[in-house]
Amino acid sequence: MTFQPEVFPRKFSGSIRDHLKAEMWTKRFHMAVKFSKMDADDSLDLFKLWLNDDAAKWQNVTELEEDVSEWKLENWTKALEDKFGDKKNRNETFSCLLKWERKSMKHWKILIRDLQTIQRPLNRKFTLKSW
Repeated sequence: MTFQPEVFPRKFSGSIRDHLKAEMWTKRFHMAVKFSKMDADDSLDLFKLWLNDDAAKWQNVTELEEDVSEWKLENWTKALEDKFGDKKNRNETFSCLLKWERKSMKHWKILIRDLQTIQRPLNRKFTLKSW
């Protein structure tokens, strides 16, 4: 395999510009992997290297919090689309967060992290009022 960076999409950052393009980015990444005839391990390593900023943070947190040892490129790209996909999905995530129950300090930390993650792309300011 000869690595050809010019056939790959630009690195994915997870920024507000990227949110509407997550599905397109993953499709182009898969096409570039196929075109380059990469094996599964190399394509997975390259996928992780091709993430920047919020997307790279998300990838790192996902590896720490979930058992991803058996994940393949398809699993990672699907998870990336779920996390950074179109606004409809982001609004559904926001609705789910409204239904959270407080149970333990760990739940609070996860809730705060999730709120901070979706606050930037939604461009909203919100606070936890009487809960």
